[in-house]
Amino acid sequence: MIDEALYEQSLERERRRKVFDRLSFAALVATLLLLPFYGLMTLLEVDREWRWPAAIVAAPLFVAVVGLVVRVFGRVGAGTAMAFLNPGRANKSTVASALRAEANLCLAPDGDPQRAKELLQRLRKVSDATRADELFATHRLIDLYLGPLQDRDRGMSELRRLADRFPGTPDAQGALTALASLRDQPPPSEPTA
Repeated sequence: MIDEALYEQSLERERRRKVFDRLSFAALVATLLLLPFYGLMTLLEVDREWRWPAAIVAAPLFVAVVGLVVRVFGRVGAGTAMAFLNPGRANKSTVASALRAEANLCLAPDGDPQRAKELLQRLRKVSDATRADELFATHRLIDLYLGPLQDRDRGMSELRRLADRFPGTPDAQGALTALASLRDQPPPSEPTA
């Protein structure tokens, strides 16, 4: 069961981050274009007192028009342009990032480890999850099982899964080392009542 308020909060946070990233990049490009546009205004023989204001207006407009043309007609496609223009509409590609964001909230020291476990297991199963998402989820599940959830057997199972799913990687080698170390340790004793 998904906590709808927390899910919506994580979706909104992810949307704001993406919009902020796009705007920051556009502002950087516009700033870098100010000097060339000032030179262009000089070539176009714009009055001296209007060159900087004209360049300040022209550079961001140029960035906005080029960005819109690339989104609509370029490699990225019109679907991305519509998603950018309507960030309130959640589409299929936001499911994995929303699950990851909500899981990160639950992984905080004051979070809910059981909820984080459920979200991370779900993250591995969604259709738009990448191998990086799977690797992230597996690492966090190992941390949860061997940490707050105190489930050594499942932690060892996740370590085996990591070694099987990502063979030949440093992650797999580390998982095999940790697994061997856990096998050498005696299991924790059950508390007596």
